[in-house]
Amino acid sequence: MFERPAWSKKIARSEQAAAVVKPMVKPVVKPMDEPMVEPIAAPAEPMKRFTIDVPVSLHTRVKTECAKSGRKMADVVRDLLERHFPAGS
Repeated sequence: MFERPAWSKKIARSEQAAAVVKPMVKPVVKPMDEPMVEPIAAPAEPMKRFTIDVPVSLHTRVKTECAKSGRKMADVVRDLLERHFPAGS
């Protein structure tokens, strides 16, 4: 008759033990009082993507200034375009 090697018996016992281990503490999930992120308001009118190529140095300057002021690059570029091309012009 074939007998299992000793290491095989140890593995089988450890797998059985792992199957009966239960967590000691149930995780508690509490509802959040406030949302983690602010909901984004829908734009006043539909948006259209506008892709342009700019030199790396310009991109770096814009990105750096936006990071310092805590603004998004898209918002800054939109503001600049609005000032240069005002509605009704």
